[in-house]
Amino acid sequence: MTAAVRIRNLRFAHAGQPPVLNGIDLGIAPGEFLGILGPNGAGKSSLIQLMAGVLRPDAGTIEILGRPVREMRHRVGYMPQHAPHVRHMPITVSALAQLGCLQGWRPLGRSRAIERTRAAAALAQTELAELAPRLLRELSGGELQRALLARALVADPAVLLLDEPTAHIDPAAESRIWALLRRMTPARTVVVVSHDPALLARHADRIALLNGTLRVLAADALDAAALQWAYSRHPELHAAAAARREAAG
Repeated sequence: MTAAVRIRNLRFAHAGQPPVLNGIDLGIAPGEFLGILGPNGAGKSSLIQLMAGVLRPDAGTIEILGRPVREMRHRVGYMPQHAPHVRHMPITVSALAQLGCLQGWRPLGRSRAIERTRAAAALAQTELAELAPRLLRELSGGELQRALLARALVADPAVLLLDEPTAHIDPAAESRIWALLRRMTPARTVVVVSHDPALLARHADRIALLNGTLRVLAADALDAAALQWAYSRHPELHAAAAARREAAG
Protein backbone atom coordinates (compact mmCIF):
# COMPACT_ATOMS: atom_id res chain seq x y z
CA MET A 1 0.00 0.00 0.00
CA THR A 2 1.31 3.44 -0.93
CA ALA A 3 1.84 5.64 2.13
CA ALA A 4 -0.15 8.85 2.38
CA VAL A 5 3.06 10.56 3.50
CA ARG A 6 6.57 9.14 3.26
CA ILE A 7 9.58 11.02 4.67
CA ARG A 8 13.12 9.71 4.20
CA ASN A 9 16.32 11.01 5.81
CA LEU A 10 14.95 14.54 6.11
CA ARG A 11 17.20 17.41 7.12
CA PHE A 12 16.16 21.02 7.49
CA ALA A 13 17.70 24.15 8.99
CA HIS A 14 16.52 27.73 9.04
CA ALA A 15 18.97 30.18 7.45
CA GLY A 16 22.10 30.56 9.56
CA GLN A 17 20.90 28.07 12.18
CA PRO A 18 21.88 24.48 13.02
CA PRO A 19 19.50 21.80 11.71
CA VAL A 20 16.20 21.65 13.55
CA LEU A 21 15.38 18.36 11.81
CA ASN A 22 18.01 15.79 10.91
CA GLY A 23 17.72 12.21 9.73
CA ILE A 24 13.93 12.12 10.06
CA ASP A 25 12.13 9.06 8.67
CA LEU A 26 8.37 8.73 8.88
CA GLY A 27 5.58 6.86 7.13
CA ILE A 28 1.91 7.78 7.57
CA ALA A 29 -0.74 5.37 6.34
CA PRO A 30 -3.80 6.42 4.32
CA GLY A 31 -6.65 7.30 6.66
CA GLU A 32 -4.41 7.55 9.72
CA PHE A 33 -4.74 10.22 12.40
CA LEU A 34 -1.20 11.14 13.47
CA GLY A 35 -0.37 13.58 16.26
CA ILE A 36 2.95 15.39 16.52
CA LEU A 37 4.13 16.30 20.02
CA GLY A 38 7.28 17.90 21.37
CA PRO A 39 8.78 20.94 23.08
CA ASN A 40 8.99 24.43 21.62
CA GLY A 41 11.77 24.67 19.06
CA ALA A 42 11.77 20.93 18.30
CA GLY A 43 10.76 21.52 14.68
CA LYS A 44 7.09 20.51 14.78
CA SER A 45 5.86 23.46 12.73
CA SER A 46 8.81 23.14 10.36
CA LEU A 47 8.01 19.46 9.81
CA ILE A 48 4.37 20.09 8.96
CA GLN A 49 5.30 23.00 6.67
CA LEU A 50 7.73 20.72 4.88
CA MET A 51 4.96 18.15 4.40
CA ALA A 52 2.75 20.91 3.01
CA GLY A 53 5.43 22.07 0.58
CA VAL A 54 5.63 25.50 2.20
CA LEU A 55 9.29 24.87 3.10
CA ARG A 56 11.86 22.86 1.16
CA PRO A 57 14.18 20.37 2.86
CA ASP A 58 17.94 20.74 2.77
CA ALA A 59 18.25 16.99 2.23
CA GLY A 60 16.02 13.95 2.06
CA THR A 61 12.66 13.41 0.38
CA ILE A 62 8.97 13.86 1.15
CA GLU A 63 6.32 12.06 -0.87
CA ILE A 64 2.56 12.46 -0.84
CA LEU A 65 0.75 9.39 -2.20
CA GLY A 66 3.99 8.17 -3.75
CA ARG A 67 4.84 11.40 -5.59
CA PRO A 68 7.13 14.32 -4.64
CA VAL A 69 5.31 16.84 -2.49
CA ARG A 70 5.86 19.63 -5.05
CA GLU A 71 3.69 17.66 -7.51
CA MET A 72 0.97 16.89 -4.98
CA ARG A 73 0.29 20.16 -3.21
CA HIS A 74 -3.24 20.18 -4.65
CA ARG A 75 -3.91 16.97 -2.66
CA VAL A 76 -2.82 18.58 0.63
CA GLY A 77 -4.90 20.81 2.89
CA TYR A 78 -2.86 22.96 5.28
CA MET A 79 -4.02 25.03 8.24
CA PRO A 80 -1.16 27.12 9.69
CA GLN A 81 -0.62 27.85 13.35
CA HIS A 82 -1.17 31.61 13.29
CA ALA A 83 -3.55 33.54 11.07
CA PRO A 84 -4.40 36.64 13.16
CA HIS A 85 -4.76 38.84 10.08
CA VAL A 86 -7.63 36.74 8.74
CA ARG A 87 -10.15 38.08 11.26
CA HIS A 88 -9.68 41.60 9.85
CA MET A 89 -10.35 40.61 6.26
CA PRO A 90 -13.65 42.23 5.14
CA ILE A 91 -15.06 38.99 3.73
CA THR A 92 -17.66 36.40 4.66
CA VAL A 93 -17.13 32.89 5.96
CA SER A 94 -18.15 31.52 2.55
CA ALA A 95 -15.63 33.73 0.76
CA LEU A 96 -12.85 32.58 3.07
CA ALA A 97 -13.66 28.95 2.34
CA GLN A 98 -13.66 29.63 -1.39
CA LEU A 99 -10.05 30.85 -1.14
CA GLY A 100 -9.14 27.20 -0.62
CA CYS A 101 -9.96 26.62 -4.29
CA LEU A 102 -6.56 28.17 -5.04
CA GLN A 103 -4.78 25.45 -3.05
CA GLY A 104 -1.45 24.55 -4.63
CA TRP A 105 -1.56 27.65 -6.86
CA ARG A 106 -3.92 26.00 -9.34
CA PRO A 107 -7.61 26.87 -9.62
CA LEU A 108 -9.63 23.80 -8.75
CA GLY A 109 -13.02 25.28 -9.62
CA ARG A 110 -13.78 26.05 -13.25
CA SER A 111 -16.45 28.56 -12.29
CA ARG A 112 -17.59 30.57 -9.33
CA ALA A 113 -20.59 28.25 -9.03
CA ILE A 114 -18.29 25.27 -8.55
CA GLU A 115 -16.25 27.20 -5.99
CA ARG A 116 -19.41 28.08 -4.06
CA THR A 117 -20.52 24.45 -4.13
CA ARG A 118 -17.15 23.27 -2.82
CA ALA A 119 -17.21 25.92 -0.10
CA ALA A 120 -20.73 24.97 0.97
CA ALA A 121 -19.70 21.32 1.29
CA ALA A 122 -16.63 22.24 3.38
CA LEU A 123 -18.69 24.50 5.64
CA ALA A 124 -21.19 21.70 6.16
CA GLN A 125 -18.34 19.38 7.20
CA THR A 126 -17.17 21.93 9.77
CA GLU A 127 -20.72 22.67 11.00
CA LEU A 128 -20.65 26.27 9.78
CA ALA A 129 -23.28 26.21 7.02
CA GLU A 130 -25.58 28.62 8.88
CA LEU A 131 -22.73 31.12 9.33
CA ALA A 132 -21.70 31.19 5.65
CA PRO A 133 -22.90 34.80 5.06
CA ARG A 134 -21.43 36.16 8.29
CA LEU A 135 -18.36 38.42 8.27
CA LEU A 136 -15.19 36.98 9.79
CA ARG A 137 -14.98 39.71 12.43
CA GLU A 138 -18.32 38.51 13.82
CA LEU A 139 -17.05 35.01 14.60
CA SER A 140 -15.92 33.60 17.92
CA GLY A 141 -12.43 32.15 18.17
CA GLY A 142 -13.65 28.59 17.71
CA GLU A 143 -15.87 29.54 14.77
CA LEU A 144 -12.97 31.28 13.05
CA GLN A 145 -10.80 28.19 13.47
CA ARG A 146 -13.53 26.05 11.93
CA ALA A 147 -13.78 28.52 9.04
CA LEU A 148 -10.02 28.17 8.47
CA LEU A 149 -10.46 24.41 8.61
CA ALA A 150 -13.15 24.68 5.94
CA ARG A 151 -10.72 26.62 3.74
CA ALA A 152 -8.23 23.75 4.09
CA LEU A 153 -10.95 21.21 3.24
CA VAL A 154 -12.53 22.89 0.23
CA ALA A 155 -10.18 21.20 -2.26
CA ASP A 156 -11.11 17.80 -0.77
CA PRO A 157 -7.50 16.96 0.17
CA ALA A 158 -6.24 13.42 0.68
CA VAL A 159 -3.92 14.68 3.43
CA LEU A 160 -4.93 17.33 5.97
CA LEU A 161 -2.16 19.07 7.93
CA LEU A 162 -2.96 21.25 10.94
CA ASP A 163 -0.58 23.19 13.17
CA GLU A 164 -2.11 23.67 16.64
CA PRO A 165 -5.66 24.17 15.34
CA THR A 166 -7.18 24.65 18.79
CA ALA A 167 -4.64 26.98 20.41
CA HIS A 168 -6.16 29.88 22.37
CA ILE A 169 -9.80 28.85 22.11
CA ASP A 170 -12.20 27.75 24.84
CA PRO A 171 -12.51 24.08 25.86
CA ALA A 172 -15.94 23.57 24.28
CA ALA A 173 -14.78 24.88 20.90
CA GLU A 174 -11.61 22.83 21.24
CA SER A 175 -13.54 19.61 21.85
CA ARG A 176 -15.79 20.30 18.86
CA ILE A 177 -12.84 20.73 16.49
CA TRP A 178 -11.10 17.58 17.69
CA ALA A 179 -14.29 15.59 17.23
CA LEU A 180 -14.61 16.96 13.68
CA LEU A 181 -11.05 15.98 12.88
CA ARG A 182 -11.52 12.47 14.22
CA ARG A 183 -14.58 11.99 12.00
CA MET A 184 -12.57 12.96 8.92
CA THR A 185 -10.62 9.72 9.08
CA PRO A 186 -10.35 7.23 7.45
CA ALA A 187 -11.67 9.14 4.41
CA ARG A 188 -8.52 11.28 4.58
CA THR A 189 -5.23 11.29 6.43
CA VAL A 190 -5.03 13.82 9.28
CA VAL A 191 -1.78 15.10 10.83
CA VAL A 192 -2.04 17.49 13.79
CA VAL A 193 0.62 19.34 15.78
CA SER A 194 -0.46 19.86 19.38
CA HIS A 195 1.00 20.65 22.79
CA ASP A 196 -1.75 18.67 24.55
CA PRO A 197 -0.75 15.02 25.07
CA ALA A 198 -4.14 14.12 26.56
CA LEU A 199 -6.01 15.26 23.46
CA LEU A 200 -3.61 13.43 21.17
CA ALA A 201 -3.86 10.26 23.24
CA ARG A 202 -7.65 10.46 23.04
CA HIS A 203 -8.03 11.15 19.31
CA ALA A 204 -4.90 10.07 17.41
CA ASP A 205 -4.01 6.59 16.17
CA ARG A 206 -0.29 7.19 16.64
CA ILE A 207 1.83 9.97 18.11
CA ALA A 208 5.18 11.17 16.73
CA LEU A 209 7.43 12.52 19.50
CA LEU A 210 9.86 15.05 18.08
CA ASN A 211 12.88 16.19 20.05
CA GLY A 212 16.11 16.11 18.08
CA THR A 213 15.11 12.73 16.74
CA LEU A 214 11.72 11.18 16.08
CA ARG A 215 9.94 8.40 17.94
CA VAL A 216 6.53 7.11 16.87
CA LEU A 217 4.28 5.12 19.18
CA ALA A 218 0.67 4.03 19.43
CA ALA A 219 -1.49 6.66 21.10
CA ASP A 220 -2.36 4.32 23.96
CA ALA A 221 1.38 3.82 24.62
CA LEU A 222 1.92 7.48 25.50
CA ASP A 223 2.99 7.30 29.14
CA ALA A 224 5.09 9.29 31.59
CA ALA A 225 8.36 7.79 30.33
CA ALA A 226 7.56 8.74 26.72
CA LEU A 227 6.65 12.28 27.76
CA GLN A 228 9.86 12.59 29.78
CA TRP A 229 11.82 11.60 26.69
CA ALA A 230 9.90 14.02 24.50
CA TYR A 231 10.43 17.01 26.76
CA SER A 232 13.96 16.30 27.99
CA ARG A 233 16.69 18.65 26.86
CA HIS A 234 18.88 15.78 25.66
CA PRO A 235 16.64 12.72 25.30
CA GLU A 236 19.44 10.51 23.96
CA LEU A 237 21.34 10.94 27.24
CA HIS A 238 18.28 9.96 29.25
CA ALA A 239 17.86 6.87 27.08
CA ALA A 240 21.49 5.90 27.66
CA ALA A 241 21.14 6.44 31.40
CA ALA A 242 18.01 4.29 31.50
CA ALA A 243 19.87 1.53 29.65
CA ARG A 244 22.72 1.67 32.16
CA ARG A 245 20.30 1.45 35.09
CA GLU A 246 18.60 -1.55 33.53
CA ALA A 247 21.94 -3.28 32.91
CA ALA A 248 22.97 -2.64 36.51
CA GLY A 249 19.87 -4.52 37.58
